[in-house]
Amino acid sequence: MTAEPELAAEGLYRHVISWYTDAACTAVWDFTAPVTQNLDLYGNGTVSPVNLDNQSGAHTLAKALGYIAEQSLSAAASYTIVLDGNYPMPGIIRTTVDEPSAVANVKNPNAVITLAGKGPVEISPSTSGALFYIAAGELILDKNITLKGGYGGMALVSVDGSSASLLMKTGAKITGNSSSHFSGGVFVRGGSFTMSGGEISGNDDHGVYVYRGSFTMKAGEISGNDGSGVYAGGGSFTMSGGKISANNESGVYAGSGFTMSGGEISGNYGGKISGMYIGNGGGVTVLGGGSFEMSGGEIRGNTASDSGGGVYCFYGSFSKTGGVVYGSNADTSLKNTAGSDDTNGHAVYYEGNEGKYYHDTTLNAGDDISTVALPASGTGNNWTKKQP
Repeated sequence: MTAEPELAAEGLYRHVISWYTDAACTAVWDFTAPVTQNLDLYGNGTVSPVNLDNQSGAHTLAKALGYIAEQSLSAAASYTIVLDGNYPMPGIIRTTVDEPSAVANVKNPNAVITLAGKGPVEISPSTSGALFYIAAGELILDKNITLKGGYGGMALVSVDGSSASLLMKTGAKITGNSSSHFSGGVFVRGGSFTMSGGEISGNDDHGVYVYRGSFTMKAGEISGNDGSGVYAGGGSFTMSGGKISANNESGVYAGSGFTMSGGEISGNYGGKISGMYIGNGGGVTVLGGGSFEMSGGEIRGNTASDSGGGVYCFYGSFSKTGGVVYGSNADTSLKNTAGSDDTNGHAVYYEGNEGKYYHDTTLNAGDDISTVALPASGTGNNWTKKQP
C-alpha cells in the first residue's frame, strides 16, 4: 500500500503504485496480458515530493494545482497537497471542464487529489464564487482543511459528472458560505459524495444539495445551516452514521430516495422548505415522489410548528423497520414536537390520497410503521386516522 506522506513540509507529493503478481513484489504485472483465471495482484507504492520552484502561482496550492493540470490526461495519478496557512483563491478550480477564469483546469479524469494541512488551513475565494468544481476524478478533503466561503451564489464545492467524486474525512470543514442557488456547502449534480467525517456547518442555505448522483454519509456532522441539512431533490441519500442537527429547515428533505440505517437527526426546525410547506417536518420531510426507508438510527429533539415533528410525509412513502423516532411521551431532550395538537403527529404525520394519519408517541426499534399499511379508519398498524 502507498504510505501517507509525512506532513512535515508544505508542498506537493505524488503517489506512484506498481502492481505485481507475487507478494514479494518482484514480478511486475503486464496489464495488456490476457486474463484466463483469477489472480491476486499486490500493490507497492512510493510517495515522492514534486519540485514546484519553476511553477507559477501565488502560493503552494495554486502552484500545485497548476502542476497537476499540466500532466498527462490519461495515466492514473494520485497527489497529496500539504498546506500550512491561509490560501485565498482568485477563482474556481475545475476538473475536466475548461474555464478561462479558473485558477486551474485539472482535466485528467483519473486524477485523485488530496488536500491535507500540517495545522489549521483555510482556503477561501478571494472574490465571490465557488472553490472547486469536480467534473471527473476525485477530490479528498483531509485533516485540518477548512473551505470557507463568502457570497458567491454557488456552493463551495460542486460535484458534476458520472465519474466525479468527493470524499470528506475527519478534520475537514466546509463553512460560512452564502448562496442563493441550491447549496451553500456541497452541490451534487452527478457522481458521488461520501462523508466519512468532517463538518458542514454555518452555510446560508442547505448544507448538501443532491440534484443527481449520490450522497453517502457514514460519519461527521451537518449542522447550523440556514436551510435543510441535506436537501435530496433528486439522486439518492444514504445515511449510516453521523449527525444532522440544528439546521433551520428540516434535517433532511427527501424529494427522492433517502435510506437511513444509522446516525442521528436531531434539533432541526421544520419552519420551511425553501419557502414552501411552512411549519412541517422537523426531522425529515418527504414530498411528492420521495421515499424514506428507516432501518436504524435516531430521530429526536426536532420541532415542527405545524405537523410531523419527527417525520412529515406528504404524498410520498415512509417505511420504518428499525431505529427510533421519539414522540410526546419521551424525555424533553429527546421528544420531537409538532404544533400544539397531539393529532399533528409529534413522531410521524402522513397526508395522501388515503387521508391524514399520525402517530404521537415514541416509535421504538420494534415498532414498524409504513405508509403502505394505513387503516381505513380509526387506529391500526401504529397509525391513527385523523378525523376531518
